[in-house]
Amino acid sequence: MARSGVWDLQQVRDKYLKGAWNNPIRGFTWGSNTYGQLGQNVGGNPGARSSPTQVGADDAGWKTSGIDQSTTYLTSADAAHFAIKTDGTLWGWGNNQYGSVLGINISNGNFSSPCQIGTDTNWKTFDAGDRFMLAVKTDGTAWGWGNNAEGRLGLNDKNSRSSPTQIGTNTNWSSFSGGSQHSVGRKTDGTLWVFGNNQSVGSLGLNSNQTSASRSSPTQLPGTNWTDKYTAGYGFTAAIKTDGTLWTWGSNSPGVLGNNVPHSDGNRSSPIQVGTDTNWLWIGYAGKTAQTVSAMKTDGTLWSWGRNANGQCGLNFSNSTNPGNPALGVSSPKQVAGTWDTTKRVCNSDELGIGLKSDKTLWVWGRGFEGALGLNQGSTTSFSSPVQLPGGSWMGMSPGGKSVLAIGKPLAE
Repeated sequence: MARSGVWDLQQVRDKYLKGAWNNPIRGFTWGSNTYGQLGQNVGGNPGARSSPTQVGADDAGWKTSGIDQSTTYLTSADAAHFAIKTDGTLWGWGNNQYGSVLGINISNGNFSSPCQIGTDTNWKTFDAGDRFMLAVKTDGTAWGWGNNAEGRLGLNDKNSRSSPTQIGTNTNWSSFSGGSQHSVGRKTDGTLWVFGNNQSVGSLGLNSNQTSASRSSPTQLPGTNWTDKYTAGYGFTAAIKTDGTLWTWGSNSPGVLGNNVPHSDGNRSSPIQVGTDTNWLWIGYAGKTAQTVSAMKTDGTLWSWGRNANGQCGLNFSNSTNPGNPALGVSSPKQVAGTWDTTKRVCNSDELGIGLKSDKTLWVWGRGFEGALGLNQGSTTSFSSPVQLPGGSWMGMSPGGKSVLAIGKPLAE
């Protein structure tokens, strides 16, 4: 008979499992820390991590529930990370050039611990571009701050902002995506709007490949059947319509428009359809310097194309073994092996991909600059097929250049 106050093995097991179920959702970062973007209160690359390291407290209030694949609660710039918490507050850390992180009227300086952006508690969704931010509040208003070169904040001027500034007066915005030098936003009426630098590749999709077509205020693209599934990357945009068709425009280097035309020969200044399929479900988030796209179909299959220099398409080959000219990447969608979570988007940075499978395991591929793959390996490590990141029950992730922010539980749910 067990002594009073002494647990038998079954009681120990039950209490352990209960603790696993009740573990709080935690934030983790890994990779480069040049600007303090790991949020560990340590600046500079001596603070780099090649394995997931917890950021913030156990009960930091990371948001996961009530979110579908069209709403962002984590996002990353090239050297900064951001999060909306369960109380509706907005937080950021890392590189603060142009006020792109804190947004509290401090235009420079790096911050190595999470800092709250303002005091508002009604942030809904957001996205980071190249040193700038775009966000939507629960009242449908749009806000921007940071680097405003070429008018990428949509404020009808080119002056940078170090605190959130409202974009127009409309209250029907649903989401934004920030690219390298241009921005894309959607309203609740199904219209899609573009602004920023058009460049010579037609980044805005306004049927012009002239920089004179750049816009500092939101300009509508044709159609009212655009979904919230879209992403702006390095000079290009990919978007899905309500009929399940996939469309791309802008720079095609290297084959990122997916129109089976390699490199810049396929630049397009107006939206073009990718293939003829009508079962596209979502587009993965593209990093601001990314030239790789991932997208899922309604049957749960994952597809990728574009730059593949270090296997960041996850297709089990890199440019060194790419058929044809190895420097041109993958110019049409190719299927990535695995069974992926249809409710979470795969994300792409400039050199890596990261995604969740349906069993809540986290997988990475590409090149691990400064430990960015989180596999406890160095900068020269690369994988051209998905490799599982050990442990945890993962719920969301966002890569930013050479570092990653992810949230989950250290033990299975």
